[in-house]
Amino acid sequence: MKTKKIEIDATKYELFFRAFTDKRLEVLRVIKKEHSSSVYELANFLNRNLKNVSDDVHYLAGLGLIEFEKAKSNGREKTIPTVDYEKILLEIPV
Repeated sequence: MKTKKIEIDATKYELFFRAFTDKRLEVLRVIKKEHSSSVYELANFLNRNLKNVSDDVHYLAGLGLIEFEKAKSNGREKTIPTVDYEKILLEIPV
C-alpha cells in the first residue's frame, strides 16, 4: 500500500484544517476512485462549480497531494489530476 508523506507545520492548526476540509478530502477520494480525465469531469462527478473544484485541485497540488499527467484526446492536450497513494498519514508531535 502506497502512502503519501507531506509535511505541514502542525503547530499552525488553521493551515492543517484549511488544507483538509471535507470537500478537499472528497476531491482526493473521487480522483483516486473515478480516475477523472480532467478537472471539468471531476467537477461533474462532485456536482460542484468548476472554478471551486479547480481552486481546490491546484491548492492540493501545491501541497504535493495531487499530481498532473498530460494526455492528448481528440487532438487536444488534457491535464489529468492523479492521486497515486492509498492514505495520508498524520503525525503530530506532543
